[in-house]
Amino acid sequence: MSGVQREPDGPILIRPRAVSHAARIIPPAVSDEAATFLEPGACVLRGIFAAEIGATDGCAVVIGAGSMGLLHLLVLRAHMPNLSVIVIDPLEDRCRFALEIGADAACNPSESPGVVRRMTSGLGADAAFDTVGGAEVLLSAMNVLRPGGTLVLFAHAREEEPAGFELNPFFKNEMRLVATYSGSIDEQDQVARMLFAGRIDPSKLITHRLPLERAPEAVGLARSRQALKIMIG
Repeated sequence: MSGVQREPDGPILIRPRAVSHAARIIPPAVSDEAATFLEPGACVLRGIFAAEIGATDGCAVVIGAGSMGLLHLLVLRAHMPNLSVIVIDPLEDRCRFALEIGADAACNPSESPGVVRRMTSGLGADAAFDTVGGAEVLLSAMNVLRPGGTLVLFAHAREEEPAGFELNPFFKNEMRLVATYSGSIDEQDQVARMLFAGRIDPSKLITHRLPLERAPEAVGLARSRQALKIMIG
């Protein structure tokens, strides 16, 4: 990690520049669990900015209702409260949870084209956020976009996996494909303000809390999609 050093069996040393630019005092009202989402929240906000959603009362689609997909939902709600947000996931329990925390609609992938059409009067979504990754998801995301819409790649694909979509519909509908990775200090500042003001509470995404010695179990829970966010410590 840049700006961080660790001596053998000693404390972690952080250089002054890292402290002055990136360290923040967490208010007493904000839990440590909620504060752990500051950095991933900044990554999410970076993708939202990249989408350049013009209409504040438009529609966004979040593909995937894992912890990062649902974090997209929370940050979108805080940043653009009048925006309609549709969450797509094959697991019914995750769709139900997405509705509980603020999604306007949630459905499985097979239903998504019809749901998006109904909620946008046939136009399609202004932006779609791929939090799953891979060519198949990329194609399904393009199918819910309006002409001129933006697809934001947030998740990794498999190594050396090609995109594999037809170029002409993408070209003729003037769609945009953007990729975002990481987040800047400015975006961290903005997410910090949301967290500290209580506009988002991502701690509700934590489903499991395990001690360090049970870390392998945590990995298994995540891989089997039995958990959203797992806190270890």
